[in-house]
Amino acid sequence: MDRSSKVVVEAYSVDGRRLGRVDAGVMPSGTHAIPVDVGKGSTGLILLKVRVGDALVIRPVLMVK
Repeated sequence: MDRSSKVVVEAYSVDGRRLGRVDAGVMPSGTHAIPVDVGKGSTGLILLKVRVGDALVIRPVLMVK
């Protein structure tokens, strides 16, 4: 992040179920790690939806147990 922004991270299964959500609040500029608890989901593909300020990024992530 290049400036302070509100950060929200959500994890979804490929069938659209929300597995977890973290509202990290306003974070200062820089690099951050935000843990997201996705419960007892199985190994497989999940989608991470990251909103930083007005920007939205959705990325596939392989979850391995």
